[in-house]
Amino acid sequence: DNCLISKEDVASIFLNIEVIYMFSNELCATLDKAFPDLDNINPEAQIGTILLEIAHYLKMYSTYCSNYKSSLEHSIYCEKTNPIYYQFLKITEKSPECNGLTLKDLLIKPVQRLCKYPLLFSELLKATPSDHPDYEAVSTTHSLFENVAQMANRYSEDREKMSNLNKVIEGLDTALIATRCLIRDEWLQMTTNTRTSIVTRHVYLFDDILLITKKKKILKIQEKLQPLLPRLNL
Repeated sequence: DNCLISKEDVASIFLNIEVIYMFSNELCATLDKAFPDLDNINPEAQIGTILLEIAHYLKMYSTYCSNYKSSLEHSIYCEKTNPIYYQFLKITEKSPECNGLTLKDLLIKPVQRLCKYPLLFSELLKATPSDHPDYEAVSTTHSLFENVAQMANRYSEDREKMSNLNKVIEGLDTALIATRCLIRDEWLQMTTNTRTSIVTRHVYLFDDILLITKKKKILKIQEKLQPLLPRLNL
């Protein structure tokens, strides 16, 4: 009862940041052990191999980045609706530990980190001779980071599309599309069941269902779900 925000709010704002924190700590500890003296690095050192050994954590970055926008929006919502939380943030952000950064500045750090990894390993790959024992690992790690970053961007775009659907389609069951991927949407001319006239419908093609909607007459910017056709399993 004395919490600033609920556990649900914490989960919505900070997502899986604890897992990313664990990954960063493990990575730092492994690098410190592999390179105890930065002034005398072994030319045969294999940093790519080190990253590949803990690559299973990378999907956690993808999860965080794809939900970052909703995380930020929820934090802003809590600031506006919870004066105590807002005041706490303002006081805490002035502490030396924050280095002048706000919570918004900190929340985007994992996103920025994920974007930097492909660039870092791209340069490392260029500087690594093809006969170096770490070349293949560096090349593989570079491709891995690029794939994870692209996946995060794709997930983020999909979530944005789903959010927009909830706004424009009245009566949409969120659970219906929560785990599905929107492939394409188009306005189409269709014949009615009686085949006596042609109507305009907005059709949404997901990975395994076809959603057909019609435009409301009163509010032109909204659409209303209509059971025009049974859901089709594609």
